[in-house]
Amino acid sequence: LYSQSQNQVNLMANIAAHHFVSRPLLETVLQVPRAPFFPTSMGRFLAEDRELPDADAGITPSPSAILRIFDALELKRGKRLLILGRGGGYAAALGAAIGAEVLLVEESSAANRYRSILRDIGLSLEVLRGTWKDEAILRRLTEEEASFDAVFVHGGILEVPESLTSLISIPGAGAFPLTESSG
Repeated sequence: LYSQSQNQVNLMANIAAHHFVSRPLLETVLQVPRAPFFPTSMGRFLAEDRELPDADAGITPSPSAILRIFDALELKRGKRLLILGRGGGYAAALGAAIGAEVLLVEESSAANRYRSILRDIGLSLEVLRGTWKDEAILRRLTEEEASFDAVFVHGGILEVPESLTSLISIPGAGAFPLTESSG
């Protein structure tokens, strides 16, 4: 079995061989161990650039997909990133490793686990449990209206509501994967 760092090196090489991702973004893969975010049963897949199921948080996109989204969002050190959805812990960690100021609003029960993992790997970011539709979270996000350089919905939504786009500063960008149904 490969060590965690060997998995990260192999993953970075795999991404570099198949995707155009800037070197600074690519190097974040070396800084963020993937293993803590997934069940141990997924260990043999950690060096592969593929989406993985999280035990209690749904599916996490492949690292290259996350990095390509961050590249399109022009995410870099000092930018403010809001991630909303399920299974966003690994993406939030990559964003923080880039140097972005990240706020993760995690719908699943993984929120507490993500806080612990992020603290253990030395990344500082805020994790809130809930959805952007929850009254308390919506109030908190509304207080920060137009203060995020980038918003990434981690999972599919049926439409992009103004309450989300109003959180993006100008200039800024959003990644909102659309789905055909709520299932």
